[in-house]
Formats: sequence, structure tokens, C-alpha cells
Amino acid sequence: MADNPALCRHGTWPSSSLVDGRFERLLRAETDALEHLAVRLFEAETEAALARGGSELPSRTGPSSPIEGALGRDGRMWDAECQSLRETRENAFKCLRETVVTLEEELGLRPTRKGRRDRFGRLVILSSESGSS
Repeated sequence: MADNPALCRHGTWPSSSLVDGRFERLLRAETDALEHLAVRLFEAETEAALARGGSELPSRTGPSSPIEGALGRDGRMWDAECQSLRETRENAFKCLRETVVTLEEELGLRPTRKGRRDRFGRLVILSSESGSS
């Protein structure tokens, strides 16, 4: 039984993902992906701050702000990349937070949430347009 990875070393219960390493590999992969995301975001923010170029949107009065004028075409491209990467980061954190909250609820470490939830665990507020007349 000792050489069967599906059983614990005592042979009395199936091994958990904590014991066989799957949990650690998943956490390491998630950490690596978030670190990669952080590096890409830092690079995009740096490029957005340092980029120069002609304005992409012609205007009679010039740029709407000094920062927009300094960004130019390349800066706007990098700024859009920053916004996209920040959104990706927030979605990753929301999914991780939902996983933790769900696990805590299932283990009885936190009270169960009431009401219908979206995929990020936020309460879905239902409103009725048709109603009183």
C-alpha cells in the first residue's frame, strides 16, 4: 500500500491534494502567473510614462490635458495595455477571493451567503420593471 499514491501511508483514506502535491503545484502556477502579470503591468506602465510620439487624435485646441499631449500615440497604446492588464489582475483577484470565500463557507469558517450570486460572488440584485400599476 505504501507505493500506491492514491492512498495515505496508513492505507485508511485517500490522499488529499495537500499530501500528493497538486495543491502546491496549483498555488505555485498561480503565483507564477500573477508575478508574470505584475512584470508585464510594470513594463507597460513604464512605457506609457516614457513614450513619445505624435498625437493620434487631431484636435483644433490641442490635447485635452498636458499628460495626454505628452503621451502621444505610443503612450496611448501602452496606456490601453495598462488598463487591460489591470482588468486582468482584478479578475484574477476576484476569482481567487471567490474560491477562498466558498471554501471557508463549506468548511464552516464563515456564514453562508444568502441570495443569488454572480461568478465573482457578488450579490445579484433583482429588480422588477413590470409591477405596480
